[in-house]
Amino acid sequence: MIDLIEINDDLESDIDYGKIANKSFINVDEEIERQPIALSIGDHEYRGSLYPTPVASYGDFFCLVGASKSRKTYAKKAILAAYIGGRSNEYFKDIKGHLNQDKVIIDNDTEQSNYHTQRGARQVLDMVGSKYPHYYPYSLRSCTPTERIGVIKWQLENIKNIGLMFIDGIADLVKNVNDLDECNEVTQLLMSWSKDYNICIGTILHMNYGSMKATGHLGSAVTKKAESVIAVSTTDGITKLEAQFTRNIPFKDIEFEINNNGLPQQTTQNELPY
Repeated sequence: MIDLIEINDDLESDIDYGKIANKSFINVDEEIERQPIALSIGDHEYRGSLYPTPVASYGDFFCLVGASKSRKTYAKKAILAAYIGGRSNEYFKDIKGHLNQDKVIIDNDTEQSNYHTQRGARQVLDMVGSKYPHYYPYSLRSCTPTERIGVIKWQLENIKNIGLMFIDGIADLVKNVNDLDECNEVTQLLMSWSKDYNICIGTILHMNYGSMKATGHLGSAVTKKAESVIAVSTTDGITKLEAQFTRNIPFKDIEFEINNNGLPQQTTQNELPY
C-alpha cells in the first residue's frame, strides 16, 4: 500500500482523483502482458528465432505521414487489406494482421467524395479477393470537425468487435492544426479511444512542404504520442514506407508501385534489419 498524506482541500470536485490514481497505479511486481500485435511488417530475429516486427498494437495508435499526393491513402489501402487477409499477401507479403479473426474494420475518410471513397474501398476488397462483411467504409467529408468526432464516438459505442479503425485524416477533426488546446484534445482522444476500446487506430497526417515534420502542432502532438510513425514518400513512381519513429524494433523499408489494375503492390521483400 502507498502511504498517503492527509491534505485539507477546500476545493470541491466531482472527479474522484483517488479512484483514477488507484486505477492508474503500476505495480512493478505484477506481470503485465505485452499489448497484442495488430499489425506487423516483416520479421526480426531474437535469440535464434524469427518474430513478426510490430508496427501497431491493440490499445494504441499509429500514424502515416507524407507530403501531398505521396500515396498515403494507397498505403492505407494496403494496410487495411493486409489486416483483413484473404489474398492480400499476393500484393503485400510483408504486412500482416494479427488476432484479426472476424474483427470489424472501420475506414473513415474525411477528404474524399463518396465516389472516391467507394472506389478506394473496392480496391481494398480487390486485394483481399472477396467481399469482407465486417469492413465498413465511411465518407465524412461533408461533416464538421465536431460532427466527425461525434460519428467516431457513435461507431465506438455502437459497433461491436472493432479491431482496426482508420481516420484519414486526423487534421479534419480540428478547426486549426496550430491550436494548442484543440490539437492536444484530439490527440488525447486517440490515446483514450484506442485504450478504452482496446482497438488499433491508424491515422494520416500531411508533412510540411520540404520537411520531414508533420503539419502544425497537431502533427507534433500526434507523432509524439503514436506507437509508430510510418513515413510515406514517392519518387519516380516507387513509394517507400519507412519507420520514421517507433517504440518497437524498426521494420526495414518496403516499397510498392501501382500495378496495371490500379492497385498498390509491393516491389521489395522485407529483410532482417540486423
